[in-house]
Amino acid sequence: MLFTIDGCGAHEEDEWIGRKARVGEALLRFGGPVERCAMTTRDPDTGARDLDTLRLIKDYRGMPRKGKIDFGVYADVVEPGLVRVGDSVELA
Repeated sequence: MLFTIDGCGAHEEDEWIGRKARVGEALLRFGGPVERCAMTTRDPDTGARDLDTLRLIKDYRGMPRKGKIDFGVYADVVEPGLVRVGDSVELA
């Protein structure tokens, strides 16, 4: 994840697909959902499987798209700009 946003509801970003938002000086356009992969189940230092994140997400969230375990959304940069910790996110 490149951005973590405080102050919104759980999975609110799912409703942003197709919309734009200003984040700091950058303008983003939200695309589709992010499908989680098996790498999230592995320790980044050892490669050993250490946490079944896919099962945890599936148990918590289900599978809104059949056969896909989604968590988060993609965004494309429409206008590049500086983004800092604490910058506001304003949906367009």
